[in-house]
Amino acid sequence: MGVIALAGLIVTTSGRAEASSCSGPLSGGEIRVVVVVDSSDLGGGASATCLVVPAGTTGSQLLARRSAELGTGSVRYGSSGLLCAIDGLPAAGCGDHNAGGFDYWGYFIGRSGSWVFGNINPFTRRLSDGDIEGWRYVRGGTGSAQDPAPRIVPSQSLFPSLRPGEPAFVEQPAAASGTVPSLSSSMTIDVSPEQTFDSLDVASIATTTLEPIAVEGAALASSRTSDSNLGRWFAIAAVFVLIAMMTGGAWIQTRRSQ
Repeated sequence: MGVIALAGLIVTTSGRAEASSCSGPLSGGEIRVVVVVDSSDLGGGASATCLVVPAGTTGSQLLARRSAELGTGSVRYGSSGLLCAIDGLPAAGCGDHNAGGFDYWGYFIGRSGSWVFGNINPFTRRLSDGDIEGWRYVRGGTGSAQDPAPRIVPSQSLFPSLRPGEPAFVEQPAAASGTVPSLSSSMTIDVSPEQTFDSLDVASIATTTLEPIAVEGAALASSRTSDSNLGRWFAIAAVFVLIAMMTGGAWIQTRRSQ
């Protein structure tokens, strides 16, 4: 099994493509795609490379991105736009004819675990997340679905496992002067910026944390105190009424004696 380790990517002929950037997590607008290149008929091998690219990247842009990541040289095209070389192969010639047909790089698209001959232009095909592109150098081909496809099966197993995004650490701001932490999970005390700890009503805060039995006891004591005070006021009022009656009686007696 051949292995190439370049630019942080591990590409193997067994059909497994690993890349640290391809294992995620992905940023907004990014997609993961795999491109397979099979140059077996040129003495090379078959490789699968997973890449993270912007959504809407074309097939030709993906191929160029692969070459740039692996450092294998630019993709070469002929004057007609025909793809001539990938990874510097072949070193010369472009679409040469022979007795059985012509030599060229065939374009394939992975669908449901199988290769479909690419009748679409790679310059206009827009990629989506999870797409698999394939290229194979064909000798004596006919430029049709009868030509051999890449030897690596277009399976989703070519993609490395995607790591879940780690929750971002949010630094909590330091508590401002004059703020009071919550007394319980369901209670919050708001303090204005001008207010200080000395100006807080500590008694009102304390009563919010009393147990129900204590609150009931306090209420009962308050009620008894109120009843006692009321009795005293009735007694005082009765004394004043009695004095008034006695004073009035004395005044009436004086008037009669006159």
